[in-house]
Amino acid sequence: MKSFALDGRYDVVASGSLLGIKHKNKKSRTKSEPKSIPVGYERQVVMHSMDFEEFLWARGVTEDAITALKEFHDAMEPVPDAVNRRYTDLVREYMIVGGMPAVVKAYVEAGDFGPVQDEQNKILASYIDDIHKYADSTDIPKIEACYRAIPRILAKDNRKFKYAEVEKGGSERKYGASVDWLCDAALASKAVNVTVAELPLNAHVLDDRFKLYLSDIGLLSAMYGAETKRLLYSGKLVGNAKGGLYENLVAGMIERVGLPLFYFKTEDGSREVEFLVERDGGVVPVEVKSSNGATVSLNELLDKPGVPQGYKFVDGNVGVVGKKRTMPHYMAMFEFRA
Repeated sequence: MKSFALDGRYDVVASGSLLGIKHKNKKSRTKSEPKSIPVGYERQVVMHSMDFEEFLWARGVTEDAITALKEFHDAMEPVPDAVNRRYTDLVREYMIVGGMPAVVKAYVEAGDFGPVQDEQNKILASYIDDIHKYADSTDIPKIEACYRAIPRILAKDNRKFKYAEVEKGGSERKYGASVDWLCDAALASKAVNVTVAELPLNAHVLDDRFKLYLSDIGLLSAMYGAETKRLLYSGKLVGNAKGGLYENLVAGMIERVGLPLFYFKTEDGSREVEFLVERDGGVVPVEVKSSNGATVSLNELLDKPGVPQGYKFVDGNVGVVGKKRTMPHYMAMFEFRA
């Protein structure tokens, strides 16, 4: 396609995962295979699964309705109860269905969750197939084990990724490259630990402390199974997995606008906030609560001069106290949008 692109008369668009180039099995390489992607005439665009706003469009929610909802966000005024309940239900739908186009299409056409799990299982199986196809043969079981461990770790109180959760006695030396493979292949996203909430955040990173989130919130729900989905949708899900699901939801919203994922945790582990983002001339902490509750760590960060404001996403409504903006989970789409 290079000839068409250089000709200048055509717009040339190609799609692909690049797995075949970036992760080709080293043993099968030949001299004729490309070692890199040609540059100078192409622009790479990272594509994600559908975000929550795109899911709303698929569900028939109009731009006017979304704009009307955003007015409550911009004014930081409580949303009417009926409207709040409606969008709370919709964001739970999104957490179950996710944004993979085939899954969304099946859900919208069926009008219920019936075909959702089957479509998600197909995608999860294809991901495992890709690992087997493109990873080095000695790395395949390690990469697959790390991928399957993510939902298990996100269902714990401490969601830091631990190699010992992949395998008893597991270490960075054995599994570190497998985590990198998953992130490079966009099957998972890494949030790195920052111990000081000051600009620039990447100057305060502890590389060996991180969390991993799945690339699509619906696939995480699928890996937990139908009963967890049912309880999530009804608002009756309890336990640490619920918190992990909501963290994964917001992580996806942050990542989709091109922001890196950082989380705050002091070196002694006494204080933690789910995410930190650089904006508004400083560091903005983002607390994610699966229901609602106290935010001691967030409150302490808000007392710092380099923190202009903070967000608390909850199962509730809009409210403002000092520099803290409390919002329902679905309003994260307005805070983190391109």
